[in-house]
Amino acid sequence: MSDRIDPISSLTGYELGRQFPSYLEKTRPDREETLDRRESWIDFMVDLARFEGQLFTLFDAPGWEGNRLPVGIHPIAPCPCNPVDYRFPVAGYYHAVQRQENPQFPPVRRSPVVLVRKDYLTQTFPLAVVQYQFLLALDRGEEIGKAMAIAVGEAGQPIEHES
Repeated sequence: MSDRIDPISSLTGYELGRQFPSYLEKTRPDREETLDRRESWIDFMVDLARFEGQLFTLFDAPGWEGNRLPVGIHPIAPCPCNPVDYRFPVAGYYHAVQRQENPQFPPVRRSPVVLVRKDYLTQTFPLAVVQYQFLLALDRGEEIGKAMAIAVGEAGQPIEHES
């Protein structure tokens, strides 16, 4: 009997799902093409698989349900959230399918969102790029003032001070 573990049979359904977006990317039929010649529907499917996987991961993340907020904790800490930037508006598409609508294939459009779980419910909220940058900075542990400076700097806007 071999001591080697079969990597396929040792994977759980959760782990297979987690790896699915990268599998789609690695096995895409147009992977040898230049970026400008690739099929956009494949990029969309990769983003959609990533979105769904991130929703499930967030749902299983530890949360603060039923607990009081500890003193000194970051303002967004009690609510597990994940700011993510997609190439397509996959959140809107996903929710339209959930509502049993028949959404059209969306155009390529940068679509940052924040995935949030509160009281065991996951939600998604579209973000402006500056909001996305702000949440990313907070997620990295930046202070609020520094996070604001980073966000507006990324957006190319100066921070205005009132006199």
